[in-house]
Amino acid sequence: MAHRNDPQPKKGGRRRRSGAAEPAVAATIPSVNDIERANAIKFEPANPRQRFHMRSLKEKSLTLALGPAGTGKTYVSMVYAAQAVLRGEITKLVLMRPAVALEGEEHGFLPGDLFAKVSPWARPMLKKLDTLIGGGRVKAMVKNGQIEVCPFTYLRGDEFEAGTFVMLDEAQNCTVGQLKAFTTRIADGSRIVIAGDVSQHDLPGDSGLSVLLDVIEGSDDIDCGIIEYEARDIERGALCAAFVKAWEGCRNAA
Repeated sequence: MAHRNDPQPKKGGRRRRSGAAEPAVAATIPSVNDIERANAIKFEPANPRQRFHMRSLKEKSLTLALGPAGTGKTYVSMVYAAQAVLRGEITKLVLMRPAVALEGEEHGFLPGDLFAKVSPWARPMLKKLDTLIGGGRVKAMVKNGQIEVCPFTYLRGDEFEAGTFVMLDEAQNCTVGQLKAFTTRIADGSRIVIAGDVSQHDLPGDSGLSVLLDVIEGSDDIDCGIIEYEARDIERGALCAAFVKAWEGCRNAA
């Protein structure tokens, strides 16, 4: 059962074990420095939806953060992930984003190892982690495997194990097949957040995220929190908010 804009079950509703977040398994005892880093990360929800978003991340195995750019869908998720990985509450942070360029854009061959090839797609998430944790600590976590950027190419046959936090950003650019593969990798004890804006996809056909929402709505067994941000929740700036509203009202917008 999906709980929109409030991860708490409705009064009288059943709690389904399949969606309840299970305790994460810490691989190591966090260092004093990492605990201090985690405690130094301050977060004050800018609006009720950000508050519900953070609560869902803490209480649900699956959270969907939907809505326009600039509302904090990625930032709120990265705040939770940064604090959790530093405190040892999660063993691994997996960052995913479909390798789809903006409409009309093309990218050539990218040199380097796997991380060098795929990290540009995860740049917005990595930048937020750099700000929250510190670039040097993020690099160390990438090196020791605590932070991983995973392309969809390597997803089939794998699973998101207990203690893993997975952030899938820009999910509106995922195909139906990609999201089917993604959601069937989820193991008990992992925590998943899917963020996207169904009105802003760069696919030639329908967005897989729209289909996923239909799948969730049609199931009584999928318990998750769905946060639906609106234009009034935009925190990036007044001009960003004005453009989002203007594009929404433009009949010629794609």
